[in-house]
Amino acid sequence: MCALILISTALRAHALLALPGFLDEGQYLRWAAEVWEGRLLFPLSSAKALEIYWLALLNPLGPVLFVGRAASVLAGTLTISAMWALARSWGRPQPGLWAVAFYVVQPWAFFYERLTTADTLLATAVVMLAWLASAHARRARPSTPVLALAMLAVPLTKFSGLFCLALPALAHALQPLRARRVRQLLAAYTLALGGLALLLAVTALRYGALGFLLGGSRPGNTSWMAMTRLNLADLRDSVRLYMGAPGLLVLAGALLALLRRDRLLLLALAGVVCGGLVFTITGARSFSRYYMPALPFAALLAGGALHGLARAQRTGSMPSAALLLGCAAYFSSFARSAYSDPAQLALSDVDRIQYITGTSAGYGFSAAATFVAAQLAREPQAIVFGYDLPVRDILRLYWHDPASGNPHVLWDEHAPPVIDVVARGTTAFVVVDLTEDVANFNGLTIRPLELARFARPAGGSPIAVYKLLAEPFAFAPP
Repeated sequence: MCALILISTALRAHALLALPGFLDEGQYLRWAAEVWEGRLLFPLSSAKALEIYWLALLNPLGPVLFVGRAASVLAGTLTISAMWALARSWGRPQPGLWAVAFYVVQPWAFFYERLTTADTLLATAVVMLAWLASAHARRARPSTPVLALAMLAVPLTKFSGLFCLALPALAHALQPLRARRVRQLLAAYTLALGGLALLLAVTALRYGALGFLLGGSRPGNTSWMAMTRLNLADLRDSVRLYMGAPGLLVLAGALLALLRRDRLLLLALAGVVCGGLVFTITGARSFSRYYMPALPFAALLAGGALHGLARAQRTGSMPSAALLLGCAAYFSSFARSAYSDPAQLALSDVDRIQYITGTSAGYGFSAAATFVAAQLAREPQAIVFGYDLPVRDILRLYWHDPASGNPHVLWDEHAPPVIDVVARGTTAFVVVDLTEDVANFNGLTIRPLELARFARPAGGSPIAVYKLLAEPFAFAPP
């Protein structure tokens, strides 16, 4: 098991910054930095509180993008450890080892455990909850308060994890029911849900954010049925690209769970539903990263299938090992691209837009930050603006003032109007994502001079750097 942990960590940590940072990473890491500025309760309004606190804890350790991604790698290590502990709690350590080995070479988990996403930490929290609930169902340990804290941690990591709170009840239902343990379980649910309700109330009163916490993303007037079809189509593409033929092992494990009524595999099947499949029918838009909490349970199903095959064959573990090597071969091609040229990764259409070509992708920003830093070296009194908040969030990942530890750019809403800056004769640069052709400077009595343009792959919208000049007629001489 230790060897698998080391292999997983090494695979995920190598060339960790090869894929440029994307918008969500910039947002999460900005929120984490704000915790250090005294906004201690603000993460509760983000629907991803524990993710933000987790990043804030590690924030001082180094460059923000590297630290954020290293936090995900560490969370992935905890996930596979909890997977094995879960299998052991059911007396099934061997299927647990097969499951961990399968998970280590899964492109889907590999891709997202190298990014700063709340879904990676949510997967950790959900698997740990399933482990603790299973241990409680068998031995009445851990104590009720510990189980309640594990329950509360799941929706606090990401609010969509609320669906996974069904897993402790299912873990107990799969064991002989004992009145004392049922009472303890109900007490844990009461404490967890009561604590969650209290935190939601405080958040709503302080930030007016309850609607944001409970809301979803449904474009326009899209019907529930149309959104469900869209989500299922995206899920099909993700399974085809990120699991491929090895996904058949997950299906085989699900069949074993139903045919043999294997309790560990039945719990794993429930984890796939609660941690992933349910997001296709919520009526909100789902993305491939949302299914991260389901992937450890899918790996447990695959591990059950591999272990069952090993026990059924006279040749022992050789056929299962051969299948696992096939999974590793499928993974190796994906990993090579992730290390050397992430723009060539075999991603779904939606993911390619989000991480490679679209306005949320970080391509072009590192070069833009380097270019503007060179301009500032010649004009140190200049002020730099990001054209909008997404630009500022991504650019922040690449640009730090080593003297203060903060970006040189005026990031917040208190920045002076750009017209006033130019009117004072201060040099001003603006970084623009040209998704919508050009930045709109009409009516601002300033003239933009484009200095440089940095491309995104595959025809994605470029990033431009402008120097802002005052129109000669705009301001009266002093």
